[in-house]
Amino acid sequence: MVHYTPDHILPLALLAPASRAAGTYDTDWTDVGRYHVVRVVLLAGDIPTGATVTIQLRAAKTATGAGDTLIKQLTAALTDTQDNRIAEVWAHGEELANALADARYARARVVVAGGAVDCAATLEGLSPRYAPASSAVVVERKV
Repeated sequence: MVHYTPDHILPLALLAPASRAAGTYDTDWTDVGRYHVVRVVLLAGDIPTGATVTIQLRAAKTATGAGDTLIKQLTAALTDTQDNRIAEVWAHGEELANALADARYARARVVVAGGAVDCAATLEGLSPRYAPASSAVVVERKV
């Protein structure tokens, strides 16, 4: 197992924590060509009875989303018995290119169904191909 240190994990896009009604929520398209691995992380809070939430990693050829393609998603959506969970989906850069020729851009998509769910999501680049790594997102920390 590879252990990543903080200088190898960069937040690239964020869906801020919020109560999200049933629907689809996307981060911006982000250039992930400079990273060996891409990860989307879902932080789910309260999931009411009958509601579900899942996360997807999507790829595209351009920053405007040309060729939008599903790369990976959770195998099973989180349900009302799985409150306060963290779920991750990982992909290597080659998986993006294999699924969609010339894919260089990625985004996280959160899909909420059956009721409002408290959640947040991040798209992260891991193990930069060229150092030093830099982040395109300013992460605000509230204490």
